[in-house]
Amino acid sequence: AQHTPISPAYQYHTDLEPIKHDPDRAIELLNEAGHEDGIEMELFAANEPSVRVDSAVVMKEMLSEVNIDVEISQISYDQYIENVWKQAPMYMGFYGMRFTEDGILYLLLHSQGEWNEASWSDEEFDQTLNQARQTTDQQKRAELYAKAQQIVHDRGPYAIPFFQEEV
Repeated sequence: AQHTPISPAYQYHTDLEPIKHDPDRAIELLNEAGHEDGIEMELFAANEPSVRVDSAVVMKEMLSEVNIDVEISQISYDQYIENVWKQAPMYMGFYGMRFTEDGILYLLLHSQGEWNEASWSDEEFDQTLNQARQTTDQQKRAELYAKAQQIVHDRGPYAIPFFQEEV
């Protein structure tokens, strides 16, 4: 998914350059950050829908390549909402489709977004998204949504590995 929440099902989806899989560089960066012995992390995954747990297992395996040991804590969805969502440092989200690109980008990533669970704030992203929401020029809107997706790809708070067809 190239770390953008906007799937190819949307009008303003932008194909982005995939981030190169480079475990050696990841290990270098962890070492530079003082984690020569690796990192242990807990990853929460609600048991519904099951794709959350399945994805957590894949993430655990991928992170083990770079000496990050992930313990998966599988919990019920009600416990996930009550005790994990917007509170825990690392968990598997799962977002279905929204009606528009804006419905996803604003809700999840704008600093004023209701679901901004990562508490991410990026002034350039907010300004770009605000402009995209206000323009009636379709070409300009496409450019602004492309720029917003690039910002999320480059410095956003999520690792978005794939899209799942919901409709």
